[in-house]
Amino acid sequence: MDIRVVKTKAAIHRAFLELRSTSLSERVKVIDICDRAGINKSTFYKHYTDVYELNEELKTFYFDSFWNNFAEKDCMLSDPQKFIVNLPGAVDSIGNDVLNTLFRDREDDLFCMLESKLLAHYIMREDSLEMKVKKTFIICGIIHTLKEQKKYHQPDNSSIADTICSIIREQKL
Repeated sequence: MDIRVVKTKAAIHRAFLELRSTSLSERVKVIDICDRAGINKSTFYKHYTDVYELNEELKTFYFDSFWNNFAEKDCMLSDPQKFIVNLPGAVDSIGNDVLNTLFRDREDDLFCMLESKLLAHYIMREDSLEMKVKKTFIICGIIHTLKEQKKYHQPDNSSIADTICSIIREQKL
């Protein structure tokens, strides 16, 4: 890739993240990004159709970075305690709270992305229909529980993990 394109996109990303740290995504304007990045509007539009496309690209990039570095993703069914206790720290480990900045006004998007990744990661083509349903209920239940826990500021991951462990044992997953 052309180094000028890389530098321009990096400047756009930096400018957008700086603006997003203080504003909702709907309030960030192309002209503000351009001013902060030191580029023309036409340069911005060479790379993105609008601010929403930029926002989605960054959300996907940083979420994928989180996912690829989340070592406990493989132990959700075998050791849910470890998975659930380490999940918040893994999200927070993305530099400078970038995920929190990008998903601040759209937390449901973060949970949807996590749910989609977990479903794709755990549900195998060769699983029986019954196993697919069980895994889907467990994954969606975990995500719903974590979402509600965050919504009501209840930080006790340990008791939630214990409950999920017992449900998984009962289902013989």
